[in-house]
Amino acid sequence: MDDLRAPGWKFTLTEGNLRAIRCIKKPDKEFRNTDTYYDTESLNMAQIDQWLRYRMDIGWQMKIPNGTGGYVRVSDIGKIKMALGLSDLCISSLKEAGYVKIMDIVSERAIYFMDDFIIRTYVVDQADLKYSIGEITPKVMGSVLSTDDRVMSFAGKNGIVIDEPRRIVVEYLRVNRPDDFLIIKTIGTFK
Repeated sequence: MDDLRAPGWKFTLTEGNLRAIRCIKKPDKEFRNTDTYYDTESLNMAQIDQWLRYRMDIGWQMKIPNGTGGYVRVSDIGKIKMALGLSDLCISSLKEAGYVKIMDIVSERAIYFMDDFIIRTYVVDQADLKYSIGEITPKVMGSVLSTDDRVMSFAGKNGIVIDEPRRIVVEYLRVNRPDDFLIIKTIGTFK
C-alpha cells in the first residue's frame, strides 16, 4: 500500500509553541516511532532524496519524492524489492547489495486535531540528535492559494512560525555525518 499524504507546512517546534498547543488541547494520539534507515555507505539513495527505513510495528517503507514537496511512502514489499533490485528484503540481502544501516532515530510523536487542521509534532531526544519539528496539514485541501492562506492564518493565531526546517533524517546527517551532508547539499538534494 502506498501512502500519498498531502504535504504539510513544517515549523521548528519550540518548547514555547509545544506548550501553547498543549494548553489548547491534549494530543488525540501519542506514540513512539523507532526508525532504522539504510543506504549505501556513500548515501546513493539520499543523494536522490530517497529513503529506505524499517519502522518498528509497521515494517519496511521507502520514501520517494512526489514532485510536490511531499513523499510517496511505499510499503509494498514487492515494489520496494523491485526499486532496489533485490530478490528478498531482509538485512542479509541488503548487506549483499551494499546497503548498511546509516542511522537509528527514535521519536516521540503526537497528533492534534484542531479546528480544520491536523498538527503533528515530532520530538527526537537521543544522545546523537536533539531536534523537534511540527507540521500543519489541513483536514481538507482547497486551492493552493486558499489553503496556504488558511494555514498561515491558523499558524499565526497559534504563535507558530512556518519556517520549513530540515527533515529529521537530513538533520541527523548534518549533525552526525557533516562531510556527507555537505556533499549531498552541494548536489542540491536538500537545503
